[in-house]
Amino acid sequence: ELERRGRLAPAAPAGWQMLNLRHKHRMPNEIGERPHRRHREQLSGTSHGYENLSKDYHDKLFGVWVSSSGGRHRRIDIVVNSIPEELPLTMLAWTGSRMLNRILRQHAKNSGCALTAHALLVIDAQAAALTLGLTGFAFAKLPAIVPYERLRTEGEVLWVLAGGTDDFIGLVKATQRNA
Repeated sequence: ELERRGRLAPAAPAGWQMLNLRHKHRMPNEIGERPHRRHREQLSGTSHGYENLSKDYHDKLFGVWVSSSGGRHRRIDIVVNSIPEELPLTMLAWTGSRMLNRILRQHAKNSGCALTAHALLVIDAQAAALTLGLTGFAFAKLPAIVPYERLRTEGEVLWVLAGGTDDFIGLVKATQRNA
């Protein structure tokens, strides 16, 4: 629709747009889990400049926005989060700078966890308990997902990553996330 109205530049052979729809991977399995939240592919290093955001399972469109006057062009990323409990993690991942995302993921890794755009996973129960105060995972099948009831907002995600302190309070506002 946006392309028809002339507000989104048409897809060119050079690839101005990239649409990513991976619905089947996000559907709950027979026991009600959404397996994409535990995929190790998201947890591995970089992916040639796109970090782990190109490997997340959100629908997205990377395109060029055309102003109503038709003269200005801007790059636009549209990310659709269809699973409400993942919204704070998606917002944190897609509104932060590349450097901030690297720092937060490295901090989570050093603390026995893994941070993705879908979940905060406990990888090492003992380290997560010591550094972040995340308890109750000693006998859980790892990686275990931190309950979404503890991660209802971006601020709560940052609060958990800061070990229950206000160390990351300055990052709650999306406009402050250019590390």
